Amino acid sequence: MEKYGTLFDRAIFVQGELNDTMFAAVTPKIIALRKNSERPITVFIDSPGGALGIAEAVQNLPRIPDQAGRTCWINMVVTGRAWSAAAGLLAAGDYIIAYPCASIYFHGTRTSVDGITAEQAGNFQNELASMNKSMATNLATAAFNRLLLNYEGVKEQMPFLRKAMGKRLKTFEVLTGDGTIDVPAFVFYVFDKVREVRGSSRTGLYKN
Repeated sequence: MEKYGTLFDRAIFVQGELNDTMFAAVTPKIIALRKNSERPITVFIDSPGGALGIAEAVQNLPRIPDQAGRTCWINMVVTGRAWSAAAGLLAAGDYIIAYPCASIYFHGTRTSVDGITAEQAGNFQNELASMNKSMATNLATAAFNRLLLNYEGVKEQMPFLRKAMGKRLKTFEVLTGDGTIDVPAFVFYVFDKVREVRGSSRTGLYKN
């Protein structure tokens, strides 16, 4: 019981919409945790999303170095929903856990504007496209090391998967690069495992 008590003593609960009220509620807790220790902080998430700026603030505040320049490890755990901006928050963790019943949903950048003109519409299109590219880059950067670690554990299976899939990988060969990482085969491997965990039928990747 002591182990679990310690875990929850170093925990933050992000529940409901990501807005100013939620951020005001968690900020004192985050500051107190950072002041007392550099031990890992666990962030439990159940949120439909909200303001992107709030998500970034919740993500960055626990990472602020203390007076000695020390930072701490951040665990992100989705217990229910991690949608929209909350999905980006989840992806920013040093270690990520998703409960079996959890739901994770990413989408492109959104904005709401009233009375927009044709000229403004063009500017907003470019701005949203730029923000989407930036978010995709940040997500890829956050996930890269975790994916690389997972690949190391299953890379010996990639030749068998590639042989089983045959011509179905041809369209994606441009992603192979120098061959150090078999990206096409690994993507389909991950996709198959995700479907398996979610209870869906297998995709039949290993069948001729």
